[in-house]
Amino acid sequence: MTHQFDPTSLREYDIRGIVGKALGTADAYAIGRGFATHVRRAGGTRVAVGYDGRESSPALETALIEGLTKGGVDVVRIGLGPTPMLYYAEATLEVDGGVQITGSHNPAEYNGFKMVLQHRPFFGADIQSIGKLAAEGDWEEGQGSVSNVEIMEGEIINAEQPECFKHHIGFHASRRHGIAQMMPLAIEGLAAEGVGARPA
Repeated sequence: MTHQFDPTSLREYDIRGIVGKALGTADAYAIGRGFATHVRRAGGTRVAVGYDGRESSPALETALIEGLTKGGVDVVRIGLGPTPMLYYAEATLEVDGGVQITGSHNPAEYNGFKMVLQHRPFFGADIQSIGKLAAEGDWEEGQGSVSNVEIMEGEIINAEQPECFKHHIGFHASRRHGIAQMMPLAIEGLAAEGVGARPA
């Protein structure tokens, strides 16, 4: 099996495009297969997956996870959240990489994928190699598992954060980044740590 990406979707720092035109579930599946291949050939076995609040994100997550598991990688789902939550999960959980489904700052019709492998950015030639692996069907085979981890509270309030945060702060939450739904939990968690928070 092979797959051809829309060449405009393979960017320098992510894979991104207008959903239904340059990006779809078939692409998400191929990204999963390609990233799983990178992970396994680097000696890894587990990947964290998160997604933002865009309407297209859940379907893309389902297809991505199918590709990852068929590539022989175990998936740890961290659920809905902003990209920094995925980076936090990749840095603190026992995983070998991470994929965040996010359209970042782009309009609602866009979505995309940001990746990190073994605590380093996955970009440039790495992203182009996802396209090359797909075009050649050069994918690892296997059957991975899927599990769920609740990472939200630890990501919002890290008990080891510096004392300099122990004061009143203001913040801005963007619905595009999947964070607006989390504002009540964020404010509650900050209050528990003695930090007064208000939307900016």
